[in-house]
Amino acid sequence: MASKCVTEIAISISSEREQQLRGQGFHMMDVNLNQGNLSTTRIYMWYKKGNEEPITIVQFSFTDEMKDGLRSAGYTELPENLNSGAKGNVIQLWYFSGSSPKYDIPIVDLLLTTNVSAEAVQFKYGWERLPCDLNRGNSGDNIYLWVKRESETYICDVAATTLYQEHINLFNEGYIRMDEDLKRGAGGNWIFLWYVNPPIRAAGSPG
Repeated sequence: MASKCVTEIAISISSEREQQLRGQGFHMMDVNLNQGNLSTTRIYMWYKKGNEEPITIVQFSFTDEMKDGLRSAGYTELPENLNSGAKGNVIQLWYFSGSSPKYDIPIVDLLLTTNVSAEAVQFKYGWERLPCDLNRGNSGDNIYLWVKRESETYICDVAATTLYQEHINLFNEGYIRMDEDLKRGAGGNWIFLWYVNPPIRAAGSPG
């Protein structure tokens, strides 16, 4: 029997919201997204699995300009700031459900890591790490979200952008943005790397 896919993601910043999500059948990921900083705000990521339309791509934004392409491509925006109560960047999570882009592969599981020493084994077992540090801009632990897809993939193309206007077309073509500026701290236009990863079983793929 095929694994159920992740169909919804949510964020809690209060105990009331935690109770609400638990009552709706969401699973809480046991990592406080403010871990390692001085904030007393408890932030948790939650997800729900089912047989409904699966989530296929997860992205993050930490500037207003990063949001425009996501909105235009039909991503779902979670309004909560993943750095709420801390001094870091305002980080929001976005996800895409369905199969509009060319290479959508359903996500079947999510994982958060807080220690780089624990990361190598995740790559070994087919996990894909998203590059945005969820404590970006503050002194907290480096927290990364990982996704596991329904089938193994490979990278068939990469692209780079220097203008935010270029983001809309790439999102619509099914590219995944690596949500970190390649020139971080150097000034000038922000540069983002992008890739597409179809399933290995696709026609023309290796193996």
